Amino acid sequence: MLIIYLIFSNNLLISSNSNDKQRIICDFCASIIKENYYTQNGMNYHPDCYSDNIQLKCSFCYKVISGVYNKDGGKNYHSDCYRFNILEKCVACNKPIETKYIVDNWDNKYHEFHLNDTPTCEACGRLICENITNGGITINTERYICNLCSKSLIDNISNIEDIKERVLDILSDIGIIGLPKNIPIKLVHTKAELERMSQIRLGDVHGYTKYEIEKIGERKIGENFEIYILSYLHEIVFEAVLAHELMHVYLFNNDITLKSNKREGFCNLGSKLIYEFYNNNFSNLKLKSMANNDDPDYGKGYIFMNSVLEKNGWESFLSNLEKW
Repeated sequence: MLIIYLIFSNNLLISSNSNDKQRIICDFCASIIKENYYTQNGMNYHPDCYSDNIQLKCSFCYKVISGVYNKDGGKNYHSDCYRFNILEKCVACNKPIETKYIVDNWDNKYHEFHLNDTPTCEACGRLICENITNGGITINTERYICNLCSKSLIDNISNIEDIKERVLDILSDIGIIGLPKNIPIKLVHTKAELERMSQIRLGDVHGYTKYEIEKIGERKIGENFEIYILSYLHEIVFEAVLAHELMHVYLFNNDITLKSNKREGFCNLGSKLIYEFYNNNFSNLKLKSMANNDDPDYGKGYIFMNSVLEKNGWESFLSNLEKW
């Protein structure tokens, strides 16, 4: 706890007369004072005893403190010593942090006011500035990616098939099998376009699965899937979104109908698998964000379905999916 104090000097230097009948004893070293001495709060001290042991010193520069000073953690500091050497510095502007500040998930500390004029990375959540991320890029004037994440963005379809195979392998390990492998995956350039296609207005939508069914009477004779994913996503996020959408395909493919909260909660378990597969700082932060999401479908629905999964395991969970 930081406390600011002001010293009022009440010490007095007195000249000792050798003819004085009364002996004056130093209250620090307990020896007789023969010459000048300091008195403070009714106590007397040799000048050296006073300056070396009694007078307040700065815990940083060790020089005498007078006037306004700071007390923090049981130590005393000159105001300037405290401000420029003890206070934590803002990682964005390198100035002392004396007001409200933010500590992000990467342990970066910066002034709260930087959020008013500096964007954060949509992928990792860091403040986009030279000192933290070496700058960043803007996508479609509404999305911001830092340069730490920009090297991992999916901005074309050249390697999407390889990504899809990797995600399908991860899903098959827990029993999500039989999914069509020829599902086209298309990139959408803006969130507004994706929202128009999906007709979803709630949540931070990054993907959409289009499902069309062909019937003769009540008999299903064919079905078609198309997956749309927002472009310029971090590769790990892209895979997590793809896994989420493939879980939708699993539900469609097996004619499983769930309420919206259980449906989106179930599909988010696919994203969880991807983040657990990578098991790094980035993916673990994404898992934490999923667990803290208070959206009724994508957050609370996920927490409920995940709790059922943890109690029953994948085999029983999938076998009884419509009963939970």
